[in-house]
Amino acid sequence: MEFLQLHRTIQLRILTTFITRLTGTMIFPFMAIYFAGYLGAGIAGILLFSSLIVQLIASLYGGYLADRWGRKKVMVWGEGIQCIAFLGMMLANSPYWQSAWFTFAMMIIHSLCNGLIIPASDAMLIDVSTPQTRTLMYSINYWSINLAITFGALIGGAMFSSHRMALFGLLAITGLIIWLITIFLITETYVPQTHVQQKNHIQQTKQWNIISNGKLIIRNYHQVWKDRLFILFVLGNMLLLSTEFHLTQYIGVRLQNEFVPQTIMIWGNGQLELNGIKILSMIQIENTVGIVLLSLFLAGVIRRSKRQISWMNVAVLIYITGFAVMAFSNTLWILAGAMLLATVGELIHVPIRQSLLAQIINDQSRSSYMAVHGMGTQGARAIAALGITLGVWIPSYGMSVLIAMVGLIGFLLISYVISRVQASAKATSTQGVTKNQVTL
Repeated sequence: MEFLQLHRTIQLRILTTFITRLTGTMIFPFMAIYFAGYLGAGIAGILLFSSLIVQLIASLYGGYLADRWGRKKVMVWGEGIQCIAFLGMMLANSPYWQSAWFTFAMMIIHSLCNGLIIPASDAMLIDVSTPQTRTLMYSINYWSINLAITFGALIGGAMFSSHRMALFGLLAITGLIIWLITIFLITETYVPQTHVQQKNHIQQTKQWNIISNGKLIIRNYHQVWKDRLFILFVLGNMLLLSTEFHLTQYIGVRLQNEFVPQTIMIWGNGQLELNGIKILSMIQIENTVGIVLLSLFLAGVIRRSKRQISWMNVAVLIYITGFAVMAFSNTLWILAGAMLLATVGELIHVPIRQSLLAQIINDQSRSSYMAVHGMGTQGARAIAALGITLGVWIPSYGMSVLIAMVGLIGFLLISYVISRVQASAKATSTQGVTKNQVTL
């Protein structure tokens, strides 16, 4: 089995990520409903937005620390504190004590820890992988995440309202298990040179005193932002990813408002009543099931190909086409076909694009680079949210064209970066020129 040929750390991180997503999906997608029920919809929106901001800021801090301390140390601290937060959530949802505000406080701590952990974890996967194994690694990881989300959502939907304390307890137990795995089974994958050369007390004090010396972090990310090829890649990825995020934003709202309810015959005399919300749910299920069933098969096909970039280019185009069609069509079978196109495109281009990302980041600042890359994902969500507002004035065909254009611009930016990196690699092999000497 090819999974067993991957580095042991990769195997463990894929396993722990699966467990984290499985238990997390049982709870966190339903927290908006939870807070709205206890505190009101208006306050719930503010609380969830604030937790997102906390995680975003913490990710910048976590990326910096992981490049200064090493990946494992940051992950151990983050996962350890996270276990305490999960335990607090369980206690605040017990038969003896109910507190939505304390639950929110623990959720903020969870978001902060997530911000610390994710850049370090992403960089750790790159540390122990090679260009030859990354497409396989990201394909398996992508498949396992979607499998976890599928089962987690089903379990959470059935148990969140009636067995909330048990779910939080399960989250605390799995968090503890993952923390112990990180401590005892995962080895450090990156030892910063500055840390090896300067182990004295003064250096340690400076590292712990980051908050009072914020200019170190600013200087660190200034270097990242000066890497214009990387920033163009992040921008392109943000624009391309926004096409997918329109599904639960503009496309979902449009289907709710425009799709004419209809009845279809199923299984003999059976009938199924369809409306916009049900259609959205059906194509989301189609996407998830398609990923679970086709991901590993397509990964094997692509990995054996010597024309991965060509595969990615075609995949991105059908990916954009699929979501653009869903932005205007109200025909059930066209929507299903468009989602199939988008799913196949997603399965092919995402692992290849993630593998290419690993090639363009600075090896000495991988966590910081991954933190900035994560900001692009949040930017894609913001663009998709803006689509709801624009859709009030722009008709669906216009929105379809706009979504396609934004996706194509992102695709062109990514293609430009890839061409420069390939040119740099070719120059390196013939003239000894390094990637960092490539300028725009």
